[in-house]
Amino acid sequence: MGLWEFAKTAARVSAKASQITSRGVEQRIRSTIANGGAHAARKGLIGPWDPPPPPNVSGYLNFAGVARPEDIDCREWWFPLGRYVVPKYPWQATDPIGLSASEINRHTLVVGPTRAGKTAGLIAPWIVEGVLAGYNVVTLDLKGGGDLQRDVAAYRDSLPTRPPIRLRRWDYRNPSARNSWNFIRELDSDGAINAAAEAICGRPRDNDPNRNFHLRDLKWAKGLLELAYDTGEDLTVKDILSLLADQQSLESVIRAYPQSRGAQRIADLCTLDFPEYSKTTQFLTTYFEVLNNDGFVSATSQPRLSLNDVASGQASITIINAPVSDGELAEIASGLFMSLLLNRRLSAFGQTSAPLLVVLDESPRLQDRIDLGRTLSLAAGANVSLLLAAQEIEQFHEDKRNEILANCGTLVVMAGCNFSTTDVVMKRLGSRVETQLSSTSTYDKNGRSTGYTSNINTVPVLGHNELSNPPTGIRGATVVNNRLSRRPVLVDFTRPDLTKPD
Repeated sequence: MGLWEFAKTAARVSAKASQITSRGVEQRIRSTIANGGAHAARKGLIGPWDPPPPPNVSGYLNFAGVARPEDIDCREWWFPLGRYVVPKYPWQATDPIGLSASEINRHTLVVGPTRAGKTAGLIAPWIVEGVLAGYNVVTLDLKGGGDLQRDVAAYRDSLPTRPPIRLRRWDYRNPSARNSWNFIRELDSDGAINAAAEAICGRPRDNDPNRNFHLRDLKWAKGLLELAYDTGEDLTVKDILSLLADQQSLESVIRAYPQSRGAQRIADLCTLDFPEYSKTTQFLTTYFEVLNNDGFVSATSQPRLSLNDVASGQASITIINAPVSDGELAEIASGLFMSLLLNRRLSAFGQTSAPLLVVLDESPRLQDRIDLGRTLSLAAGANVSLLLAAQEIEQFHEDKRNEILANCGTLVVMAGCNFSTTDVVMKRLGSRVETQLSSTSTYDKNGRSTGYTSNINTVPVLGHNELSNPPTGIRGATVVNNRLSRRPVLVDFTRPDLTKPD
């Protein structure tokens, strides 16, 4: 063998040896990574600092896609979002975090099952912090019996200074002359009349087989409400029903106010013979009859409480008592108050107004009374921030669901959410790139040897199990807000000073 051939042979041997050594080093590195990943997986939780576990390990939750401390921009916040959970062992809640006023003006949706901690952990703190920041806050008490008021008081009492808070209740169960609200005297615009009619009769739906009849009843409801306003008297639902029950009395009122557009809207009712009149107004009567409750009539008999004071007066909390147990009465009454309030503020779109925070717990109950999607899209420009709460995302009508989600800058997903909710959130979060290991087995004179190869795969940022089972338990949650962090943020809403569950 010549010198040149010898040199080439030596070079090939050296290169092969180098490749073998390099492969050995790579295998040792991958084995080390796999062992580290297996160690983390055995603890049940994988975080963003942990290496990927080997393929034969299962039964863990993968939070590799959540935010680290350096991923979070949480400066000058006012509205609390619980305490941040650092996603590594021991997975403990640390410092409080929250959102600024500008962020809540992009609106918030919190989703979680009953007793997940929505009220004590988020709703009550935001109500108190809102009024302390100069907001007028309007909220619903859906449990009745003053439960929400006690949660609000408990949070206020947990603050170092226990600040005084101006609070009022509008309660048709226990009407107060001081807080009597004659909604008919608030119907001073086409928008207000439309809002009131839709709150009472329900909003028209495209897929309603009786849509034309519903639109007809809506027209008549608008006419009756507008005519009642034009009389200049403090009329109630009972008075409207009395007019509907007596066709001749209705004709007399129409003749007394011939210039009223309301009179013109219902003039065709007077052309019907009595049997046809009674049959035709049956459903219209039914809509108003729900509100023909002694408590509601008393609570709406005098114009003492004004929506202008509620929406733009001195910073205060207004609680609308509307217990779920009252069924349709509570739904219509709360929808009526909220729809007229929001219309009042939206009619001042673009004008400088005091900030208003509207808190709608169990908000899907009002979607047939208020156009939530449109309201969310316009409210920010009227300096109105909305906090919506729901048990499941699928409670919202399918044709409006995406619009509602698109107009909420913050989404809070509480522990225990069902599959349909986590499926929507997964799609919103999208996917991330993750290195995954796969094992290979080789055999040599020493027996079987296991090695690992790495692959780059696309996986969901968070899966169903991770969203439903945050690492801090039943008061844990995942916060999605692209200005707070480009990654989802793990938080814990547990408060030692607020032990009462939702």
